[in-house]
Amino acid sequence: MEGDDITALIGMIILQICYAGINIISKLAMQSGMNPLVLLTYRQIFGTLAIAPFAFLTERYTPDSLISLLWCHFL
Repeated sequence: MEGDDITALIGMIILQICYAGINIISKLAMQSGMNPLVLLTYRQIFGTLAIAPFAFLTERYTPDSLISLLWCHFL
């Protein structure tokens, strides 16, 4: 295996561990009586906060980014 293959393999393993952890935490929260809509809202907020910095950093120097098109549309 080359370096890229091992990196992809490790990335997939870490992602599967994260999915398993999210499922376990969700199941425990639901068993303790949390409202499913509240759990869904928390998951969406956490996902947005986790991905937003990466999206901002990667699209920051793009001249025709989606954000500038949206600002022009709403303004």
